Amino acid sequence: MTEKNKLENLEIRVKRLEEAVFARGLSLKQRPATTANFTNIRAFLNTIYKNLKSGQERILAVAVFKSGGRSANTVNSKELVKLWNKNKKFLKKFDPQYFTRAVEKGWFTPMGGGIYKLEADGINYFVEIQKQKK
Repeated sequence: MTEKNKLENLEIRVKRLEEAVFARGLSLKQRPATTANFTNIRAFLNTIYKNLKSGQERILAVAVFKSGGRSANTVNSKELVKLWNKNKKFLKKFDPQYFTRAVEKGWFTPMGGGIYKLEADGINYFVEIQKQKK
């Protein structure tokens, strides 16, 4: 690889990194509200599961993971339950009432057909949970 190719490759990598770090081109609603790891749900839950005291907080955490930490994204309840069941070590037994309670708190808005919209209040609450002392 020539010096010119190395430099071009480096410039491309720096540009991608800047876009990821500074979230260029994304509105405030689309930017992740948290710096959590959204690539591995077990690593994600391992950092916060001790702070999750209720079922609705746990379902919120799974939804935040699934949405990549962005509010106004929709999440499918079937996919959330599937993720939940794969991670029972952290989340315990699932109860459908967790969705109802999360909607009552304003963290989700039901869109019909098992689809929920993750609201900014839910993301903000999750960020507060994340900040709590472990």
